[in-house]
Amino acid sequence: MDVFSEQAPAPVDSTTFVLPRRGWLKLHEHRGRSLVLLLAGIVATAAGLLGAVRRVDEFQRLDFRTLREAEGYLVVSVGLRSGAARAGLAPGDVIVGLDGAPAATIDDLEHSLYARRVSTLSVMWQGKVRDLAYYPPVPQVDVRYLLVAFAAMFTLAVAAVVYLGHPTPQAGRFLALAEALFAAVVVPIPQDSSASWQLLLLIRDFGRLALPPLLVVFFASFPARIKRFSWLWAAFIPSFVVAALRTGLATGLVPPVVGDVLVADALDGATAVLAVLGVLAAAALSVRTYVSNRSDPTRRRQVEWVALGAAAGFAPYLLLSLIPQWAGAELEVLTWISLLPLALVPLGVASSLLEFRLWDLEDISRQVVATGVAVLLGGVSFAFLNYAVTQFGFRLGNWRNFVAVAGGVLLATLTLPARRLLLEGFEHLQYRERLAARRALTTFAEEAVAHRDPETLLQRLAQLLRDALAVDKVVTYLALGGRLYPSGATEPWPVLSSEDLRDPFPTPAEAELAERGLWHRFPVERDGRVIGLVYCGRRHGEMPLGHGERRLVGALAAQAALALENTLLMANLRRQVEEHRLLEDYLERIFQFSAAALLICDASGRVLRANERAGTLLRREPRLLVGEFLHALVELRQEWRSPLPTDLAGVQVRFTTGSEWHTGLLSTSALEVEPGRFDGRVVALDDITEQLNLEQRLAEQERLASLGRLAAGLAHEVNTPVTGISSYAQLLRELTPPSDPRAPLAAKLEEQAFRVSRIVTNLLELARPSGFERQLVDLAVLARDEVNQMKVEAERGGVTIEIQPAEDAAANVNRVQFELVVHNLLRNAIQVTGAGGAVQMLVGRNGATVWFEVRDTGPGVPEELRERIFEPFVTTRQGRGGTGLGLAITRDIVVAHGGTIRALPSEAGGTAMRVEVPAHGGNA
Repeated sequence: MDVFSEQAPAPVDSTTFVLPRRGWLKLHEHRGRSLVLLLAGIVATAAGLLGAVRRVDEFQRLDFRTLREAEGYLVVSVGLRSGAARAGLAPGDVIVGLDGAPAATIDDLEHSLYARRVSTLSVMWQGKVRDLAYYPPVPQVDVRYLLVAFAAMFTLAVAAVVYLGHPTPQAGRFLALAEALFAAVVVPIPQDSSASWQLLLLIRDFGRLALPPLLVVFFASFPARIKRFSWLWAAFIPSFVVAALRTGLATGLVPPVVGDVLVADALDGATAVLAVLGVLAAAALSVRTYVSNRSDPTRRRQVEWVALGAAAGFAPYLLLSLIPQWAGAELEVLTWISLLPLALVPLGVASSLLEFRLWDLEDISRQVVATGVAVLLGGVSFAFLNYAVTQFGFRLGNWRNFVAVAGGVLLATLTLPARRLLLEGFEHLQYRERLAARRALTTFAEEAVAHRDPETLLQRLAQLLRDALAVDKVVTYLALGGRLYPSGATEPWPVLSSEDLRDPFPTPAEAELAERGLWHRFPVERDGRVIGLVYCGRRHGEMPLGHGERRLVGALAAQAALALENTLLMANLRRQVEEHRLLEDYLERIFQFSAAALLICDASGRVLRANERAGTLLRREPRLLVGEFLHALVELRQEWRSPLPTDLAGVQVRFTTGSEWHTGLLSTSALEVEPGRFDGRVVALDDITEQLNLEQRLAEQERLASLGRLAAGLAHEVNTPVTGISSYAQLLRELTPPSDPRAPLAAKLEEQAFRVSRIVTNLLELARPSGFERQLVDLAVLARDEVNQMKVEAERGGVTIEIQPAEDAAANVNRVQFELVVHNLLRNAIQVTGAGGAVQMLVGRNGATVWFEVRDTGPGVPEELRERIFEPFVTTRQGRGGTGLGLAITRDIVVAHGGTIRALPSEAGGTAMRVEVPAHGGNA
């Protein structure tokens, strides 16, 4: 019976109990299983709740029995020493009235008596009517039944939550177990032989018979399936046989007595035997799974979680209820207390299924055991105190109740200190020689302040973690120059960057670390900056760190970050002083040897410094320019002379070089001459006289160019360099090895170059009468690619763009033409949508028609232009770059494919361009 697993477990566990937020959306993938579980749950829940309601009603039973007669209710029996006997009620009496009014039914009589503290019964005896004052008895609450029913209901709720959140086969078997347990436990033993009670009894028996095979099947598939799993369904055969006999006995098909054997008793015995065999088989399967998964810590820990839940739930019941009951010394209060931990059993199974805090088993076990022992000691002490006060405290008189209450409060107060002492004792037993090392971690903050070397600090932290947590490997990293390098490592480890840490461990860059046994990553960061890393392996080489231990290491990493930052700040300060000196020298060289004429002036425009280029441009020595006013060197507006503006950018001015006037561009910016005072100006002056002359000549040549010749040569001039770029891009991609990090960029360059080439070629073909070769194209994929291409342009304009593609949107179209269609529509939508707006693309299919819409939140198309918007030279962006040709070309392509395009008003404002094309192609 070997165990196998289809997928390796995750190296980390969940620290958040996942509620069914979106898991229920997957239920449609398992309709059959979910429907069966739903029907079984409805039957079990309805039967259990109905039985519970009837059982609770039985808590209120009168202390006398009656039969309905013509005159009233004949008293058949009266309990000895009961309230009815003390009131004077005796067998043979006939109750003819209640509080002066006749009672309608027996149920009305019972409810009316319990509705009042005291009632007046009109009783007739030998023809005489007398009134009796009757006090109803105290309800006999079956606390044990209520606690067991609560535990079963809690189990069902936990199993339902687990299945709704994770509708896996294992979660389904857990839910089936909970439903069978609910029906078997909550439905009580019937008090009469009515048909409804017999039906409830049959459902209870079915639940008890389903438990053993469900246990076997569950533990045969959890946490990993065993081989020949399908043979285990034969475990249902004995239960089916007993259930069939139960049904036959209830319907009269099976006689109640066969020979000297009572069939009902024999079936009860068979049910008990099946239950014992099912528990033993489940335990054997769990042990087998645990042993077979020694090399898989996740599977082993899942089995341990289930075992912990079972032990924590059933051990108190065994110690406080069953053993004292067998010894004849059962205390009812202890029995009640022992039933409360039963709720831990489903929690253990749920935590195991959801892999919730798997590696915290030791810590949680320590807390559960300490809490259980403290509560156990408190409960036993209170029980003995109550017994002593009841048996021997009669001499205390009225002080007896005070002593009982005070003793209970004292015991409850001592429970918390007792739990704390037990936790310390268990911690000492668990960690032993490592306890001192773990406590040394708490003083690490004081020790870290004294370190001045980052390498030494990280090595000390690594040594403490090895000693205190018994982890096999600890690797530390230190940030240097934007990269993360191993610190104090005796073996080579990969160099990382902050980009490699964006995803949970292990990222692709950290794959080597995971392969070499590291399981946890703890960033050492301050103010969002990663200045170091701590990687930890597993405890004793087997188990990952628990949740509490991970929090401890995270806190130590934060303390180390503070100490590291202090040492790095001092080193950075010294380095910055040197860099500042070098920067001053560098800026001085830039100022002096800049290709632009630079002047430093005060707010009034007086020149304080000038570089060599300024002296050359103004035909003066730089030292002679100092003290001159800028408006004496350059023609400035009157309002710019004093103070000189700080935000001039490329203002065209005139200046003289002595014999002739030149035109230049003037730019200014503020300069901090004194600390805190931006009263200086940096003035840049460029001579653009030659550039203006060239622009004038170029404009004259452009005006002489022929529009026809330009249009004819456009295709050749564009297509020729694009073809060369495509060839060179293809050659570059072929020469770049796949391992080169630039290989993706080369591939992208090749793809985009050929895409431009295809667009130009097909635009030329579009003008010809011949058609295009068509193929089956998924328009959802095409649209997604175009949206990704347009995201940069959209983000530049402050526009958000998104797509909602369909699963099946294939159509027989020309791919390049529809790339142009989608591109034109997206570009138009982005251009008309202002900053802060949104563009949305939807792709869908209606039968044999594939459609897509591009919606924007722009100003929209006026209604009078909505029909003419697809005509050439009709545009809503007249004077703002619109030519009116894009939508005309788009319409021609869509119509050529047998489709339609419409401009519709969008619900969110703006316009929705809707395109519909036949899925199998239209007229060419």
